[in-house]
Amino acid sequence: AINKASTRALISSTAYPTYVPFGTFAYFYPNAFGPETTLYINNAEVKNATSATSVSAWTTTPAYYWPKNGKLTFYSYSPYSISSEVSCESTTGLTITNHDVDANQTVDVMVADRIDNQTANGANVGYTGVPTVFRHKLAQVVNFKIKTFADYSTGTIGSPAIGDKFFFLNEIQINKIAHTGTFDSTVKPNASNKGSWKKTSSTKNYTWYTSATTTETAFEDSFVESPNPIANGYLLVLPQEMTAKTGTQTNADVEHIVLKYTIRTFWGTGVSDYSDESVEQSVDLKSITGSWDINKKYTYEITVSLDQIYWAPSVVEWETDIDTISF
Repeated sequence: AINKASTRALISSTAYPTYVPFGTFAYFYPNAFGPETTLYINNAEVKNATSATSVSAWTTTPAYYWPKNGKLTFYSYSPYSISSEVSCESTTGLTITNHDVDANQTVDVMVADRIDNQTANGANVGYTGVPTVFRHKLAQVVNFKIKTFADYSTGTIGSPAIGDKFFFLNEIQINKIAHTGTFDSTVKPNASNKGSWKKTSSTKNYTWYTSATTTETAFEDSFVESPNPIANGYLLVLPQEMTAKTGTQTNADVEHIVLKYTIRTFWGTGVSDYSDESVEQSVDLKSITGSWDINKKYTYEITVSLDQIYWAPSVVEWETDIDTISF
């Protein structure tokens, strides 16, 4: 399930923040867009000088000027803080090399649509400048919701009935996740051409939620949002294709989610008349998600079910015993 949820650290609206510099490249074409091109602006930092959102707020130091003839094509990315990872070629577009999402959880990597045929007298909307439309290039896990398949209790935790079961969340993990990769925008990034990430083999395990007690987070037959102690309230992740298990591999060998919870079963009606069972289950992400895609937020809804105990009675036939008596 995909859930739309805003966060404080990442850009959550369509307004580009005035406090975030971005980087830009420009290529000069003497005539129309064609094979003859030269680099005109090389990975320059673009800042908002006045905190305004229009007129001539966004500029560079040193200043760049429009050519008298010919046109410019622009490639831009955000934020400029990742400039050492970014390169650009007129024939291939932008490349972001070995970006570590885990080490940069508040860095909202974005790439703008390529904008062609720009001149000093071009028609630009909203700004007196080059129209620069950014698109998010990472993904986020933003929420877990958990419930039981049915209501397994008729009483309450303070007034239980015999046979009641209550469920308590102990831990959620997201494990074996690749967090470093290289992004290729292709030659013309735009709305339909989102680019792609190639992940490295470096992986990490994440604890989304953990509790030392069995009573902190109870869940029953309607979805309950898990408490979220993870930094920033979200997990920024590298878009990636999940790995399918092969041969004798288990969930632990691929990207997977681990759920730990406690089932409290009452054998009497007293508040202490129970036994606790600690449960740990896992599921591979390939089977439920397939992939994490660029510019998507993910919520996972987990349902815990139990198998009811049934009996299968049968009767063994009487055995025949013949005793011989002689007089």
